Amino acid sequence: MAVLEALEKMRVPFLDRIVLWITELGGEAFLIVFGLLILWCVNKGLGRYMLSVGITGTVLSQWLKILCRVPRPWVIKESFTIVEAAREGAGGYSFPSGHSQSAAAVFGCLALWYKKRAAVIACAALIALVLFSRMYLGVHTPWDVIVGCLISLVLAFLLRRFFTDASPARIRAALLIGLVLSAAFTLYMSLCSFGEDVDPDNLNEAVKNAWLLLGGSLGVFLAFEIDERFIRYDTKAVWYVQALKCVLGAGLVFLLRVVLKKPLNSLFGGHPAADGVRYFILCLFGAGVWPMSFRYLKRLEKKNP
Repeated sequence: MAVLEALEKMRVPFLDRIVLWITELGGEAFLIVFGLLILWCVNKGLGRYMLSVGITGTVLSQWLKILCRVPRPWVIKESFTIVEAAREGAGGYSFPSGHSQSAAAVFGCLALWYKKRAAVIACAALIALVLFSRMYLGVHTPWDVIVGCLISLVLAFLLRRFFTDASPARIRAALLIGLVLSAAFTLYMSLCSFGEDVDPDNLNEAVKNAWLLLGGSLGVFLAFEIDERFIRYDTKAVWYVQALKCVLGAGLVFLLRVVLKKPLNSLFGGHPAADGVRYFILCLFGAGVWPMSFRYLKRLEKKNP
């Protein structure tokens, strides 16, 4: 807590706003959208690598949260204050940090994929900024952010070879690891009984995240199979076609994320499985359905040479 209390004294409104923006680089939305943009326009292997490390790392992180049950800093010490705007994105238990794990998944995969000195330095700096942001905002301790980061970095090292040789069997195996772990975590959260020491709000957050991860990992896995069997789309295109892929695709993904929430919650009677179905649709659409349009978008190149 000494580190967090020192940072607490450094806070000023202007810096708070900057750090709140930086911390979003470790958010769930950034991981999904950035991973999909890479998948659509840069390299399918890298995009799948990033999403695989992100999903698998999140499963492990969420599992550790519910097993260790470390309270948030402001619960440990009631006199400690946080940047209030960060409270909404700080659900569940504190250890390990999900934002740190997610940022390390995105930028760690980028660094290991390209292995260029400038890329490694830039990615390391961005990871460090996200880790710092979580402590500055007061929502995580140093141990939270270090362990969260290490989860993704270790996974990135272990899974890299599954994606770099572009072998469908290896990619399928890596994606299946994430799917099996997600299913196991969902079963664990659904079937295990927890004692009175478990905070109800944090428990509900863990159950919701379990279903969300199961839906997302299943969507990414099936999207890979769809592409391998039916689409085999090309990521290359002229700049204005790439821009259309990104703008329209990201817009449709965000639209689905918002529009599906209420009807699915109503259909499932408020059960967290609704979030699983929603993220299944999002990931399947983004990684498997939207790419079907790329061959038609590429025709614009011929019309506008």
